[in-house]
Amino acid sequence: SPQINLHLTDEVNHNRSDIVFQHDCLYVLASTEKQNIHQVLSYCLTEYSSQWNIEENNFDQKLTFYQLYQQNITSQQLYNWSAPMDIVERYQFYLNHF
Repeated sequence: SPQINLHLTDEVNHNRSDIVFQHDCLYVLASTEKQNIHQVLSYCLTEYSSQWNIEENNFDQKLTFYQLYQQNITSQQLYNWSAPMDIVERYQFYLNHF
C-alpha cells in the first residue's frame, strides 16, 4: 500500500497577506524511465483552513507524546501509520530530549 504523509500541517500566523501560504502538502516522487529523471511534485493547499467548516474528530483516541513514549511507539511507527511529518519530527525531537 502507498505511504502517504502530509507536510506543513502546522497552523501559522495568517496576518501577513503579502505571502502565499502553502500548507497540508503532499509530496509525490515522479520519474521517467526513459531519461532516468526523478522529480518531486508538491500538491499543497493555499487557502487558510479557517475558511473551512472542519469539525473536530471526537471518535478517535488522542494520545500525548508521553503516552506514545510509555507505549514504546517510535517516530518510524508514526511515519508508517501516515502521521503528518510535522508530528513525526516533533515526536522524534521529544524523544531525543526526554
